[in-house]
Amino acid sequence: MYSSWRQMYLKRARLNLDGVYISKTTYAREGERSLDNFYKPWHLVEFYRYLRFFPDGTVLFLTSPDEPKIVVGKLKQPSNLSNLTQNFYNQFISNEQSIVKGKWTLALSKVCLVLVKKTQIKNTLTSKVGRKKEKETIQEQEHVYRMEFELTGKMNNQLQWKKYEIDTVNKSSNSVNTAIFDLNKIDFPNFYFSRVKSYSINSDAPLK
Repeated sequence: MYSSWRQMYLKRARLNLDGVYISKTTYAREGERSLDNFYKPWHLVEFYRYLRFFPDGTVLFLTSPDEPKIVVGKLKQPSNLSNLTQNFYNQFISNEQSIVKGKWTLALSKVCLVLVKKTQIKNTLTSKVGRKKEKETIQEQEHVYRMEFELTGKMNNQLQWKKYEIDTVNKSSNSVNTAIFDLNKIDFPNFYFSRVKSYSINSDAPLK
């Protein structure tokens, strides 16, 4: 099939690991009418989806309104976090914008991702019998993200959506709800690769 490792590396479909795949989504949101009902503003909303892949099969996924120059330097594996990056993670978690970690596989040009995010929902129950008492219960949920992409473009620089669904697992009731998304081009545009210099690893010699 291939005459050398170099030829296989150049011609075979592969994910780029020295940067981030970024998808930018833009949409218009209706605002509130003015006090005199004379006009109604519209707001242009932009947000980004980020995917960073690692050689060990780990992938990080983040949806954020922040531009790439703010985010890409912080997309590191949790085990390698500095104090500054840990504060960044905590900020995202507090704003319910946490980075989701998972695993990726590649078969020919098909990329499959499975990511898991665990959340806790606090509920307060008030008893009306006798003296008023409040009891706080914690409900655990697990969100399983399943994504499929087609790796396309020159130098494998694009990821095209093929499938996206989220399983919400309620631990207390042992129930599973599945949301399947309609992958239109407006809400789910392609990911485009952007190289990040700090992600690169230097080679001791050319690949033969």
